[in-house]
Amino acid sequence: MKKRRIISFIIVFIIFITIVSVVSELGKGVDVIDDALQYAYISKEELIQKLGEPKRIDGDIYVYEEKEFTIKNNIVTKYKYLPNEPVKYKIQNTIFKMFGITPNKNTMKKVVDNNITYKFQDVSDKVWEVEIYGMNEKNKTFDMIFISYKE
Repeated sequence: MKKRRIISFIIVFIIFITIVSVVSELGKGVDVIDDALQYAYISKEELIQKLGEPKRIDGDIYVYEEKEFTIKNNIVTKYKYLPNEPVKYKIQNTIFKMFGITPNKNTMKKVVDNNITYKFQDVSDKVWEVEIYGMNEKNKTFDMIFISYKE
């Protein structure tokens, strides 16, 4: 009887340690690329204060190194991250964290999922839409992300 308890305790302990290590591994290693929320609703003047003069301006699009911002009525309404190389991620649902976004699980809806492109709407109180392009689940990479702010 005592032997069973000891064996049961050891098994439960091993399961507990395994769960703790898996959960801690999930939370580790999310490389934050940019806090996309810092650009929500800011004016073009504030954008220039944060990032300096753009490389070029194409109408209402301000182009920086690996980033583009759409300005409407003097306010940033869209952020595009356009890296030169695919971006690595560990787990697909940590991509939001890489850009400082905490999705609202009650409102967010996945509207496109074709294994290459993912589009989510009503993502958070500040973010209307997140579009992730060039997803490669085998290599755990994506090519670019577009973030549209709520107006």
